Amino acid sequence: MKKERNSNGGELKSKGVKVHPDTHKQSRKSRQARKSKLTATGDRNWLYGVLAAVVTCVIIVVIFFFGGRLWRFGGGLFSNGNFGGTPDWLNDSIYSECPDGIDMSHHQNDIEWEVLGAHPTVKFIYLKATEGATHHDRHYKKHYANARRVGLQIGSYHYYQPRVPVMDQVNNFVRHTDFELDNLRPVIDIEVHKGMKKKALQDSLRLCLDTLTAIIGDKPIIYTSRNFYHEVLDDRFGDYPLWIADYRHGESLPTNCVLWQYSESGKVVGVRHDVDCNKLIKTLSDIQL
Repeated sequence: MKKERNSNGGELKSKGVKVHPDTHKQSRKSRQARKSKLTATGDRNWLYGVLAAVVTCVIIVVIFFFGGRLWRFGGGLFSNGNFGGTPDWLNDSIYSECPDGIDMSHHQNDIEWEVLGAHPTVKFIYLKATEGATHHDRHYKKHYANARRVGLQIGSYHYYQPRVPVMDQVNNFVRHTDFELDNLRPVIDIEVHKGMKKKALQDSLRLCLDTLTAIIGDKPIIYTSRNFYHEVLDDRFGDYPLWIADYRHGESLPTNCVLWQYSESGKVVGVRHDVDCNKLIKTLSDIQL
């Protein structure tokens, strides 16, 4: 077979030279080895991706369900600009509100109950129990147990929905509340009329209050705003104790008023989120069962 020469006279590889069969085998083995290596690398990358997704999900769950507890455990990272310092809401020189009592619902969920129970002025707490015909507050039982454990006087309230059948609302409230354990009179929270005529709304509310009075043997308290009371309720509910929300001033409250809610954004030590703050008009016995 004729060999070609380059310009310098050197030999080039012969054209048409046959390759030994072992060379093909080695090439196939090399390709298979590379393919196996790529497959193993892909398997490892897939496993790493799955592990990363699992770790991410765990972190999200921990933050969502236990973020507040971890914050407290860590002392409140970066609070007041100091790594690991006491968070503001556990510092009584910053969260310095001094109400006679507070009221809360599921909106206030991050609470240091021992701190709240040791508060120098907070004597009582009202907790949202129910709303309308079917809703019950998801943190009511937990809040109730903790408030009792730290020695606070406890009462329960129902958020009244005007266009929902009265007896369905009463049954919902009674079903989720144990008035024999409560220290304070139950409360009916009415803030809107939902387009009902004044007399129709008054009649439905009167039926609700009178029914609860027959059940517990004492009159419940009406919670409402100053304006709503004077515009809708004033002329028919002077015989029921009243809890007025008025954030501008507390002067000239109705004569049947026993509680004044003076703030909806109070900062009370031990409660991380803003909370409703209340003052007794006379004494605690006026709202006790």
